[in-house]
Amino acid sequence: MNRKQIIAVTNRHLADGNPLDTIRKIAAFGPCALILREKDLTEAEYAELAYKVLEICDAAGVQLFVHSHIETALETGCRAVHLSIPSLRKLLNEQWDAKVTTGRELQSEKGGTDLHEAVSFLSVSCHSIEEVREAVAAGATQIVLGNIFETDCKKGKPGRGLDFLRDAVEAAGTVPVYGIGGITPENLGAVLQTGAAGGCMMSWWYR
Repeated sequence: MNRKQIIAVTNRHLADGNPLDTIRKIAAFGPCALILREKDLTEAEYAELAYKVLEICDAAGVQLFVHSHIETALETGCRAVHLSIPSLRKLLNEQWDAKVTTGRELQSEKGGTDLHEAVSFLSVSCHSIEEVREAVAAGATQIVLGNIFETDCKKGKPGRGLDFLRDAVEAAGTVPVYGIGGITPENLGAVLQTGAAGGCMMSWWYR
Protein backbone atom coordinates (compact mmCIF):
# COMPACT_ATOMS: atom_id res chain seq x y z
CA MET A 1 0.00 0.00 0.00
CA ASN A 2 1.33 3.40 -1.01
CA ARG A 3 0.53 5.65 1.93
CA LYS A 4 0.77 8.70 -0.33
CA GLN A 5 -2.42 7.51 -2.04
CA ILE A 6 -4.39 7.97 1.18
CA ILE A 7 -6.10 11.08 2.55
CA ALA A 8 -7.04 10.96 6.23
CA VAL A 9 -10.27 12.56 7.45
CA THR A 10 -10.75 13.34 11.13
CA ASN A 11 -13.71 12.81 13.44
CA ARG A 12 -12.78 13.50 17.05
CA HIS A 13 -16.05 11.92 18.27
CA LEU A 14 -14.66 8.53 17.26
CA ALA A 15 -11.43 9.01 19.20
CA ASP A 16 -10.71 6.94 22.29
CA GLY A 17 -8.97 9.51 24.44
CA ASN A 18 -7.32 12.73 23.31
CA PRO A 19 -8.22 13.36 19.63
CA LEU A 20 -4.84 15.01 19.07
CA ASP A 21 -3.13 11.75 19.99
CA THR A 22 -4.99 10.03 17.15
CA ILE A 23 -4.04 12.82 14.76
CA ARG A 24 -0.39 12.40 15.75
CA LYS A 25 -0.65 8.68 14.93
CA ILE A 26 -2.31 9.48 11.59
CA ALA A 27 0.39 11.99 10.70
CA ALA A 28 3.10 9.52 11.66
CA PHE A 29 1.52 6.94 9.34
CA GLY A 30 2.26 9.31 6.49
CA PRO A 31 -0.87 9.94 4.38
CA CYS A 32 -0.56 12.49 1.58
CA ALA A 33 -3.02 14.80 3.34
CA LEU A 34 -5.34 15.22 6.30
CA ILE A 35 -8.76 16.89 6.15
CA LEU A 36 -9.69 18.41 9.53
CA ARG A 37 -13.41 17.73 9.27
CA GLU A 38 -14.75 18.77 12.70
CA LYS A 39 -18.01 20.30 11.46
CA ASP A 40 -19.70 20.95 14.80
CA LEU A 41 -17.08 23.36 16.16
CA THR A 42 -17.50 27.12 16.16
CA GLU A 43 -15.09 29.18 14.05
CA ALA A 44 -13.06 30.06 17.16
CA GLU A 45 -12.97 26.46 18.43
CA TYR A 46 -12.03 25.18 15.00
CA ALA A 47 -9.24 27.75 14.64
CA GLU A 48 -7.78 26.80 18.02
CA LEU A 49 -7.73 23.14 16.98
CA ALA A 50 -6.42 23.91 13.49
CA TYR A 51 -3.32 25.67 14.83
CA LYS A 52 -2.43 22.55 16.84
CA VAL A 53 -3.14 20.15 13.98
CA LEU A 54 -1.20 22.28 11.50
CA GLU A 55 1.85 22.06 13.74
CA ILE A 56 1.51 18.26 13.86
CA CYS A 57 1.03 17.97 10.10
CA ASP A 58 3.89 20.31 9.26
CA ALA A 59 6.26 18.31 11.45
CA ALA A 60 5.23 15.08 9.70
CA GLY A 61 5.22 16.52 6.17
CA VAL A 62 1.46 15.97 5.75
CA GLN A 63 -0.66 18.52 3.88
CA LEU A 64 -3.49 19.85 6.06
CA PHE A 65 -6.81 20.78 4.46
CA VAL A 66 -9.01 23.10 6.50
CA HIS A 67 -12.64 22.00 6.17
CA SER A 68 -15.04 24.85 5.23
CA HIS A 69 -13.50 27.50 7.52
CA ILE A 70 -11.65 29.52 4.90
CA GLU A 71 -11.01 32.41 7.29
CA THR A 72 -9.24 29.93 9.58
CA ALA A 73 -7.18 28.66 6.66
CA LEU A 74 -5.93 32.16 5.93
CA GLU A 75 -5.42 33.03 9.60
CA THR A 76 -3.27 29.95 10.19
CA GLY A 77 -1.38 30.32 6.92
CA CYS A 78 -2.77 27.03 5.64
CA ARG A 79 -3.59 27.68 1.99
CA ALA A 80 -5.48 24.41 1.43
CA VAL A 81 -9.25 24.13 1.96
CA HIS A 82 -11.87 21.43 1.51
CA LEU A 83 -15.38 22.55 0.58
CA SER A 84 -18.75 21.05 -0.15
CA ILE A 85 -20.39 22.00 -3.45
CA PRO A 86 -22.87 24.35 -1.69
CA SER A 87 -20.00 26.08 0.16
CA LEU A 88 -18.03 26.39 -3.07
CA ARG A 89 -20.99 27.99 -4.85
CA LYS A 90 -21.52 30.40 -1.99
CA LEU A 91 -17.89 31.51 -1.85
CA LEU A 92 -17.71 32.01 -5.60
CA ASN A 93 -20.85 34.12 -5.69
CA GLU A 94 -20.71 36.32 -2.61
CA GLN A 95 -18.46 39.07 -1.37
CA TRP A 96 -16.56 38.05 1.72
CA ASP A 97 -13.75 39.44 3.81
CA ALA A 98 -10.64 37.56 4.82
CA LYS A 99 -6.97 38.39 5.38
CA VAL A 100 -3.81 36.39 4.94
CA THR A 101 -1.27 36.32 7.74
CA THR A 102 0.49 39.41 6.36
CA GLY A 103 -2.72 41.38 6.81
CA ARG A 104 -2.94 42.07 3.05
CA GLU A 105 -6.52 41.80 1.83
CA LEU A 106 -7.12 39.85 -1.37
CA GLN A 107 -9.80 41.71 -3.26
CA SER A 108 -11.86 40.51 -6.19
CA GLU A 109 -13.60 42.75 -8.72
CA LYS A 110 -16.75 42.35 -6.63
CA GLY A 111 -14.99 43.93 -3.69
CA GLY A 112 -14.54 40.71 -1.76
CA THR A 113 -11.80 38.14 -1.48
CA ASP A 114 -11.07 36.08 -4.58
CA LEU A 115 -11.15 32.39 -3.67
CA HIS A 116 -8.46 31.34 -6.12
CA GLU A 117 -6.05 33.99 -4.89
CA ALA A 118 -6.73 33.10 -1.28
CA VAL A 119 -6.04 29.36 -1.51
CA SER A 120 -3.43 27.24 -3.24
CA PHE A 121 -5.19 23.88 -2.98
CA LEU A 122 -8.96 23.53 -3.38
CA SER A 123 -10.46 20.16 -2.50
CA VAL A 124 -14.18 19.71 -3.27
CA SER A 125 -16.58 17.04 -1.99
CA CYS A 126 -18.81 15.69 -4.78
CA HIS A 127 -21.67 13.20 -4.89
CA SER A 128 -22.57 13.12 -8.59
CA ILE A 129 -20.89 13.34 -11.98
CA GLU A 130 -22.53 16.72 -12.51
CA GLU A 131 -20.97 18.02 -9.30
CA VAL A 132 -17.58 16.70 -10.40
CA ARG A 133 -17.82 18.68 -13.63
CA GLU A 134 -18.95 21.76 -11.71
CA ALA A 135 -16.06 21.50 -9.26
CA VAL A 136 -13.50 21.07 -12.04
CA ALA A 137 -14.91 24.08 -13.90
CA ALA A 138 -14.67 26.09 -10.66
CA GLY A 139 -10.95 25.35 -10.32
CA ALA A 140 -10.84 22.40 -7.93
CA THR A 141 -7.38 20.89 -7.56
CA GLN A 142 -8.77 17.61 -6.22
CA ILE A 143 -12.15 15.87 -5.94
CA VAL A 144 -13.32 13.76 -2.99
CA LEU A 145 -16.12 11.52 -4.30
CA GLY A 146 -18.54 9.58 -2.14
CA ASN A 147 -19.79 7.45 -1.02
CA ILE A 148 -18.16 4.53 -2.83
CA PHE A 149 -18.92 1.71 -0.39
CA GLU A 150 -21.42 1.49 2.44
CA THR A 151 -19.98 2.97 5.58
CA ASP A 152 -20.84 3.17 9.28
CA CYS A 153 -20.71 6.96 8.97
CA LYS A 154 -23.77 6.84 6.71
CA LYS A 155 -25.57 3.70 7.83
CA GLY A 156 -28.30 2.51 5.51
CA LYS A 157 -27.00 4.49 2.55
CA PRO A 158 -25.73 2.09 -0.11
CA GLY A 159 -22.41 2.78 -1.77
CA ARG A 160 -22.40 4.12 -5.32
CA GLY A 161 -19.78 1.60 -6.36
CA LEU A 162 -16.60 1.48 -8.38
CA ASP A 163 -18.27 2.17 -11.74
CA PHE A 164 -19.46 5.49 -10.32
CA LEU A 165 -15.91 6.27 -9.26
CA ARG A 166 -14.57 5.29 -12.69
CA ASP A 167 -17.07 7.60 -14.41
CA ALA A 168 -16.08 10.44 -12.08
CA VAL A 169 -12.40 9.96 -12.84
CA GLU A 170 -13.17 10.26 -16.56
CA ALA A 171 -15.30 13.37 -15.99
CA ALA A 172 -12.60 15.02 -13.87
CA GLY A 173 -9.95 14.77 -16.57
CA THR A 174 -6.57 15.76 -15.14
CA VAL A 175 -7.96 16.66 -11.69
CA PRO A 176 -7.22 13.82 -9.22
CA VAL A 177 -10.20 12.03 -7.69
CA TYR A 178 -10.15 10.34 -4.28
CA GLY A 179 -12.91 7.94 -3.31
CA ILE A 180 -14.48 8.15 0.15
CA GLY A 181 -16.93 5.98 2.04
CA GLY A 182 -15.94 2.56 3.37
CA ILE A 183 -12.39 2.84 2.03
CA THR A 184 -9.87 0.57 3.77
CA PRO A 185 -6.37 -0.69 2.97
CA GLU A 186 -8.02 -3.95 1.86
CA ASN A 187 -10.16 -2.38 -0.89
CA LEU A 188 -7.84 0.48 -1.83
CA GLY A 189 -6.39 -1.58 -4.68
CA ALA A 190 -9.81 -1.89 -6.31
CA VAL A 191 -10.30 1.86 -5.90
CA LEU A 192 -7.00 2.57 -7.66
CA GLN A 193 -7.93 0.27 -10.56
CA THR A 194 -10.67 2.76 -11.51
CA GLY A 195 -8.01 5.36 -12.22
CA ALA A 196 -8.63 7.20 -8.95
CA ALA A 197 -5.65 8.91 -7.35
CA GLY A 198 -6.40 7.25 -4.03
CA GLY A 199 -8.89 6.94 -1.22
CA CYS A 200 -10.01 8.89 1.85
CA MET A 201 -10.31 7.06 5.15
CA MET A 202 -11.98 8.25 8.34
CA SER A 203 -13.40 5.41 10.46
CA TRP A 204 -10.39 3.15 9.87
CA TRP A 205 -8.07 5.41 11.87
CA TYR A 206 -10.25 5.15 14.98
CA ARG A 207 -10.60 1.36 15.15
